[in-house]
Amino acid sequence: MIDTEQEEYIKEQIRERQEIKAQEEKIKQAFALYQLQNQENQQINDKIQEQKGQNFKFASVVNKQSHTGILSHKRLLVLYNGYLAYYSKVSPDGYSEGKPEEIIEPVKQCVSIYNILKCYPQGNKLVVEFYSSHKRRKIRLSQENPSTLQQQKTIKPQQTMKSERISKWIFTSENEDTKKKWDRLINRAKEPPQYVNLEEEYKKKREEEEKLRQQIEKEKEKLDQLKQEQERRRMEKEEEIRKQNELKKLELQQEELDKLLREEEEERKRKQAEAERLQQEEQKREEERLRNLELEEKERQLKELLYQKQLEEELIKKNKLEQVKKQQMLEEINNQWMYRYLQALEVNSLTSDQNFNYEETIIKGKFIYSVINDFKNKALEIARTIIDDMLMPSENQVYYPVPENQYEEYFTHHPHIENSLFRVYYQENIAFKVAISNMKDSFINDQATQQQEQVSVYYEEAIKHLTNEFRALNTLNNVVIQELQSNPKFSLRVPLACLIEFKGLVVLALSIPCIDPNLSDSQTLLKGYNNQDQFININKDQKLNQDLRRVAEVLKLKVHKVNEIEEVELCSTVQVHTKLNSDYEELRNCENVENIKDFAPQNLNIYFILKCGNLFPLDINLDSEMTHPHHKLRPEFLQSYNLPLNSDGLVTEGNEEIDELELSNASQYLRNEQILKLVQQFENLDILPLDSLQLCQAFHENGINMRYLGEVYNQSTLPHLKEICQVEIVARISKKIIRNKVFDSIIQKQLEIEKPLSRFEMSQTKSRLSNSSRMASILPFASDILNFQKELKQQLQLNIEQQIAENLLDFLNLLLGSGEETEFFWSSIINKQALHDYGCQVNKQEIIKGALLHSLKYHCKLDFAFDQDTGIFEQINPLRKDQIFGFIPSVKLFDMKYLDINKVGDLYKKQMKAGQNEQALQSINLKLNIVSWLKQNNSDQQNQQQQNHNFSAMSNQENQISEAQQYDQNLAFEEIRLLSDQSELLLNFFNFEDSTLKAVQALDLSPIAHICQVKCLGNIMRTKLVKSDNQKAMECFDRAVQIIEFHLGPFHPLHTILYSLLGCFYSQKKYYEEALALYRSSLINSKKSLGDFHTHTAEVYKDIGVLYMQMSMNDESFVSFEQSYKIYIQCKKSDTIAFAEVCYYLATVCLIQSKFEECQTYSLKSIKIYENHHETQLKKLIDSLLILCRALEIIRDHEKCLENADLIWNLAKNLDLAEQNNVYEQVIKIVLQVFVSNMQLEKVNLLNTLTQCIDDQIQEVKSGVNYIGFDNQLYSQGLNYILEQINVGVYSSIEGFVNVTLQTICRNLEYLYSVSFFDNYKENIFSIEDPNLKIAFENYEHIQMFVSYLFMADILKRY
Repeated sequence: MIDTEQEEYIKEQIRERQEIKAQEEKIKQAFALYQLQNQENQQINDKIQEQKGQNFKFASVVNKQSHTGILSHKRLLVLYNGYLAYYSKVSPDGYSEGKPEEIIEPVKQCVSIYNILKCYPQGNKLVVEFYSSHKRRKIRLSQENPSTLQQQKTIKPQQTMKSERISKWIFTSENEDTKKKWDRLINRAKEPPQYVNLEEEYKKKREEEEKLRQQIEKEKEKLDQLKQEQERRRMEKEEEIRKQNELKKLELQQEELDKLLREEEEERKRKQAEAERLQQEEQKREEERLRNLELEEKERQLKELLYQKQLEEELIKKNKLEQVKKQQMLEEINNQWMYRYLQALEVNSLTSDQNFNYEETIIKGKFIYSVINDFKNKALEIARTIIDDMLMPSENQVYYPVPENQYEEYFTHHPHIENSLFRVYYQENIAFKVAISNMKDSFINDQATQQQEQVSVYYEEAIKHLTNEFRALNTLNNVVIQELQSNPKFSLRVPLACLIEFKGLVVLALSIPCIDPNLSDSQTLLKGYNNQDQFININKDQKLNQDLRRVAEVLKLKVHKVNEIEEVELCSTVQVHTKLNSDYEELRNCENVENIKDFAPQNLNIYFILKCGNLFPLDINLDSEMTHPHHKLRPEFLQSYNLPLNSDGLVTEGNEEIDELELSNASQYLRNEQILKLVQQFENLDILPLDSLQLCQAFHENGINMRYLGEVYNQSTLPHLKEICQVEIVARISKKIIRNKVFDSIIQKQLEIEKPLSRFEMSQTKSRLSNSSRMASILPFASDILNFQKELKQQLQLNIEQQIAENLLDFLNLLLGSGEETEFFWSSIINKQALHDYGCQVNKQEIIKGALLHSLKYHCKLDFAFDQDTGIFEQINPLRKDQIFGFIPSVKLFDMKYLDINKVGDLYKKQMKAGQNEQALQSINLKLNIVSWLKQNNSDQQNQQQQNHNFSAMSNQENQISEAQQYDQNLAFEEIRLLSDQSELLLNFFNFEDSTLKAVQALDLSPIAHICQVKCLGNIMRTKLVKSDNQKAMECFDRAVQIIEFHLGPFHPLHTILYSLLGCFYSQKKYYEEALALYRSSLINSKKSLGDFHTHTAEVYKDIGVLYMQMSMNDESFVSFEQSYKIYIQCKKSDTIAFAEVCYYLATVCLIQSKFEECQTYSLKSIKIYENHHETQLKKLIDSLLILCRALEIIRDHEKCLENADLIWNLAKNLDLAEQNNVYEQVIKIVLQVFVSNMQLEKVNLLNTLTQCIDDQIQEVKSGVNYIGFDNQLYSQGLNYILEQINVGVYSSIEGFVNVTLQTICRNLEYLYSVSFFDNYKENIFSIEDPNLKIAFENYEHIQMFVSYLFMADILKRY
């Protein structure tokens, strides 16, 4: 039933909707009819408006003729609102047709349409005739007159009825259509079309339109009623259906409840299953959705990545291009070594102010040393490749030498040396000259037969010439730096250079300057010889001549003439070139544009000094039959010599005889005087060289060449000096032998390798060609050939390195072994070479094995392992193959000693001696910074070290190469020395941890069992002793003793120093017995190594005497001091400070032993010496005077005692405040003793009286009463106040001090006891019967001094 009702309800709903739709359609039709009617009405209205003439509007630009017809003007013609008008102002761009109501320009003239008689064309003109009044009136239609414009719009145009005259407007237009259009519009506006009954028809139409509109409204209302009725019936029907559904629901509710009870369990299960199914489906859908999202995200990310990658690739390409361009410029600048070095020199010559700036010094120093280090690394890399190439077949070489005719472009020519001993290479803006050692026949004096014997000796003249040239360049560079400090416009420069030694070859690397090297016609040569032996001098710059003379003056070189015409400041073979500025200006522009570096502007007005190998004068030996051209005087000797010398003396012709005589005298002075001074310094232990490096430095600092090593050996008497000279001679001869023999054997081995390998290469080529077709085998064969050549070169290099190791092993075992071959080698090779080179022979039995091993490593630049147990001279083959690692490259750089960073850094030793520890620490850090800068970028050298390791089968961990051998030996030893000194300096700050750390770092860098470890161990030992860690200290001591014995032998002065050092520490800790044992060991060693009568032995006796004094053993102390005294007298050192110190100690002991006359004698001797050095020995001078005063006081020589006391008083003014007070107290006590010792019984009674008065006053002070007159200071401040008054200069002498003190005492005595001491003192004196007492008190000053010093003595006794 319900379904039927619902069906009927639905049908009824459909029917009602159809009615509504029909009604809406009916409304639409009526509305369409209404719109059509509205359009018709609008058309009728338009016709009405047209008839009234209100809808004609047009405007355009025309030319209006004047009344005379001669002129025409551009006007804007407008038809609007029944008026025809034209405007005078026309836009420069013209006016296109538009709405005239938008025109805002003022009207020129207008006329009503109804006043126009006619408008007609006349040729190309448009004529408008109209009525006009005689008085023309202008009407403004614009924004300037808006009211008139509005009025004009509302008033219709009317025809003028007055009789007016007829006027004409004549217009012309370039456009014919425009003229016709105006004619048509004006005539149509003049006579518009007439329509009949339009208004009535329009009215009827409007009524019909209104009826239609009303009908539409009624239909809409009817539609709304239908909709409302339908909505009402729908709501009623829905309510009825709802109620029926509720009844139905109530009827079915019971059934549903029953079903629910029966099906509850099934329904629950079904729902659960359904829920699980839905959950699974939902989960699947979610997973699917997530997978889709993930795929979409991945796809999106992939697209983004691809896009990003594309952008990154484009950016990378762009950056790569920029980096390549920048890198090219950087490489161009970085390889311009001379340019970079000049920039660094210029920066270092800039000074901001006169004060030292630590940070600025660091920055400038790092700048120039980074350039030097880069140059060193590049030069070493290429030089090693060149040296390796020289050992390889020509087809396997990387670099090839230049032709011999180009050898002289940048280097000094040596006509007496064969060109075959040199090779010259040009790579990376660096010129390399390689020197090879050779052998020659010579004569030596056979000491057995006293006859000359012809032998073949090893010559190194080519190498010596390279070292001479490098030394000259280094010296000139120092002069340039020194002059730039004071004169930034100094014009001379030298190329940056370094000296490299590797595998027995020596290479001079020279940065190529920007000059013209053409020898025959150079554009830059200003002064010097060309290759045609013509001396060129085209210099016109007086500044250059002044600078050359300044260099000669600094180097003490004599200005002389060449060919009796040309004046030479330095040397005739030296060339002076001007700089080609074009290349450097281009580099400067690159730097400024790309902002690669920010350098100071470079001085372009500079000159280069080249070919200075003959800069220094010859060392002439008149005792020799020939003069060697490579024997030159050292620059250090020239600085110490009193005359300038001629560099060309005995070298070129035309020199004056006086120049050659001066050269001869200088050489004689060097051999007869300078060498003797050096030997004396060695003998006195002023210089104590411990290894080859220190020995070379000692020779060179004194201006002595190492070729005079034999002279020092022959003149020396001390065993340790002879030992180190012998070791040095053997090591230097071994270096020559290695340079010759090893190189020759390598060349021979190279020839042996080339032949079989060449045959092997041919057989491999034939086999490859026979197994494949020609076309198919071309590419694989080419690839195989390249690989084969690479393998061939590696194998060849490996064979050569193995041969080097074998040759080194054979030589070292021959030199260091035992047996007939070794003995023959020493007698026939070593000693004969020693006779030729040094004029002496060596004794193999006296050689210290440790010193020889280390000296061989240093001089021969070898890397081999050994320890303290290596049995040299004991076994036939003391070394094994796995102990040989090959050669170590060595590089010598410019020392740059006049740079600010070096000048300040080199002061640290003087600052340490002066006690300026903070300044010394700052200075030594500067030197360590230099070492760290020069150690950078040594990866190539380390790789070569690793390669050398590959050539050995070494497995013993104890023989591993130390870190110090990973880079240049000189640099390593410099760092070790600096770290050791820094460790010692930190001990002065009591910074024991850092001191130990620095010492350990130095030990890690040091070679095994090298003598440089002793100082580090000594510093650690001192630290351990301070911390009372005696066991660790003794371990360091034992290790140091072992190293000294291994390196220097069992008896050496260093043993004495080490024993004395430990004995000093034990004595400070009052371990007197242990200290005495150490001092006795030191004495025994000193006697054996230096002799009984040596100043160092006297020092040990003095130390023992001081120890006996601390032990209160005065007799033993006097014996030790007296023995030291006798040694100084025997050595003729009675004018030294050390002798004065011994005399002081003797005077002190004599005073204790009541030997007053001897005390006076010794003290006067010490005072005399200290007075000559009073600026540095003031405190010791005062101490000696105090000893003398005490002795004079005891022997009652009061006058001299008081004189010396007054002298001490004046000298003490130069001491520190604490030391002044101490000295003043001692002087007061001595003077008091002088007066008290001269008193008799009456004086003692007076003394007791005054003392009682003072004691009473002191008791009052203790009770709170003010102290007796010392500026109202309390009792506890009395003495300090007096001493302060002395220090500020209130009391300028003892007398002044006494006067003020006495007056103060007497005033207080009068105040306290009503006794006038001043009024009665003469009466009291006259009443004294003893004449001596009267004389003593008659002198007023004596009374003053007596009383005042008595008072002060009491104060000192109590406080």
